[in-house]
Order: sequence, then C-alpha cells, then structure tokens
Amino acid sequence: GKSEGIKDFVIPKDGLPQGEMSGRVEISHDDLAADDVRYFVLSQKEEPQTLTVDGDPRGDARLGETYYLARAVETISEIMPLRISIKDNESFLDENLKGYNIIFLANVGDVTPQKTREIGEFLKDGGSVVIFLGDRVRSDIYNVLFKDFLPAEIGNLSDGDYSLSIHKPNEFTKGIDEKFNQVKIRELFNLLPAKDSSTILYTSNNSPFLIYRKVERGNVFLFASTADTAWNNFPLTPVFLPTIKKI
Repeated sequence: GKSEGIKDFVIPKDGLPQGEMSGRVEISHDDLAADDVRYFVLSQKEEPQTLTVDGDPRGDARLGETYYLARAVETISEIMPLRISIKDNESFLDENLKGYNIIFLANVGDVTPQKTREIGEFLKDGGSVVIFLGDRVRSDIYNVLFKDFLPAEIGNLSDGDYSLSIHKPNEFTKGIDEKFNQVKIRELFNLLPAKDSSTILYTSNNSPFLIYRKVERGNVFLFASTADTAWNNFPLTPVFLPTIKKI
C-alpha cells in the first residue's frame, strides 16, 4: 500500500566536526528503489553560491536557456553544499556579484561596460564564470567588452552535424570519456582560442567546443554552443552533468 511520513533529524551545530561531514538517509525499499536513498553534506563552512543567468526566459521553464543547466546544478547540490540563484538578463544587470562563487551565463545578450567591470572584479576575487553562447549573443560586443577575460575570440556561426571528442585522454572517467560521441551539435560559434587558454572539448571537425582560461585568481569557461537543446543535444546526454560537475 501507499504510505508517507516525515521524520526530523536534528544534529546540533556545535556537535559537527571541523570541516564537512557527509552521510545518507535510507528508507525501507519499495517498488521504486531509486528514491530510497538520499545523501547529504553538513558543513560549518559557508556554502558556495551559484548564479545562473537565463538570457532568453520563456513562459514554459522547460524551454528556457537554463532548464537543463539548473537541473544539473541542483543535482550537484544533493551531494555537496551549494546555494542556487536563477536570474533573467535584466535582473542580472542589477545584481551584486559579491558573495557568489560561480556564475553561469546562458545566451546572455544584454551586457554593459559596468557589468563587464564587475565581472572582471569578480574574477580577481577568485570567482568562476561559465559562458554558453546562443542566438542572442552578439560576437562583436562580447569580443570588445569581454576581451580581457574571454578564453577565445568569438567568430562566425557554423552549421553542421558534429559530435564531441576530448582533447586530453582521461580528462573524465573512462566510462564518461567514451560517451562524448553521443553529443550531436547542429550549430556553434567558431572560436579562436587565446594563447593562454586550453581547449577541453573539440567537435568532430576539430573546432573548439569548450575552452578554459585562468584569469587573475578566477576561471573562465566558454562553450561554443547553447546550454539548452536549440543547437545541440548536449544537455540530454549522460556527459552533460559530469561536465558541469567537473567545472
């Protein structure tokens, strides 16, 4: 029969060890074993804060730029402490970046010199910025405003039928390495990597797909395509979550 209930587990804060403590909660197994176990992390450290910016929000959240990206970050938050915030493009321009540790920009078309300076300061303080491109991105504006920290110059759009490959063997676990060819890309920006950047993922026509650059104390990751399924099936494949988790 069906049943439900709530149990509270209270752990005094002063009883926590220094650093982090992890554990698991398990209920009696039923027909759906997948949700019988939940893992948790308790920490006296301040939880890292993530900001995800949707450059093209929709009435149906599943059609938004950040739907799959937000699900990936939420999944990661189940195994490590993360605080998640999602904003649209307009709200992002007024958002104070202090206090965040990582910012995801998904097809963000409206950027200003002021926000660019704030991102530069964010990187100096050790933050990480992950940029997904898309149809709202104007490459000429990005190349000018973001030139001091972009991992690559953004070129013209390219159409095709590409898969993905890893630049360095063993960048991920072997089981994941072998599944990148499941990613199919229909459209992407051509990227010209900066001299001090490194390419993590290539397309099957040897074009950079994911590029990394160390900037000041921070990190910048640039994807040549979208975070949603408009230009690729990347978020639907088993390699999307491990890629976001690695970042």
